[in-house]
Amino acid sequence: MKIAYLDSNVILAKYMPLDPYHSSSYRILEEKFVQNITSALTIVELAAVIGRQSEKIKFVDERSDVITAIEALSRTERIAAFIKFVLSEISVKFLSHLGTEDLSLAQERIRLFSDYARAYSYAPEFRLKSLDLLHLAALKNIQIEGKISVDYFVTADNEILGRKKEITRELDVTTIDPDTLVRVEAT
Repeated sequence: MKIAYLDSNVILAKYMPLDPYHSSSYRILEEKFVQNITSALTIVELAAVIGRQSEKIKFVDERSDVITAIEALSRTERIAAFIKFVLSEISVKFLSHLGTEDLSLAQERIRLFSDYARAYSYAPEFRLKSLDLLHLAALKNIQIEGKISVDYFVTADNEILGRKKEITRELDVTTIDPDTLVRVEAT
């Protein structure tokens, strides 16, 4: 089975009915035609997006009593409950690489987590936002340290998709949107 690293936006799209990738994200997370992995960074992103856009997020559960109970919680409790709900419902393996590296800047040596050091090195070439660079760095470190051959980096982010040639070349992974992954892999 092929392995797909999912950007946070793919997981979130499953719960955002108006997202253009909602249907394909739902299929990716429900049909299990690829092995889904992501980094622990995704948990932070889920909390951040849910905190900012909770009105766009829809719980999908046949038990209306569960949804009613969750909606009655405080904002902080709702975010935690939603993350627990998502983690219990989806088939995604969360992987982390916590190694460190020294980064030399002028006269300074700074010890950074390996994901940060790699993201720093990717910044000039990829010209992406910090969290996007951290996802790419996490993916590469998972490949190297975890000795996992990742086939796809799946994202709904147009900036990342606009740099897919450079990303594919540097990370040796096919950068693809959710609709295309479904077309290519779901049979």
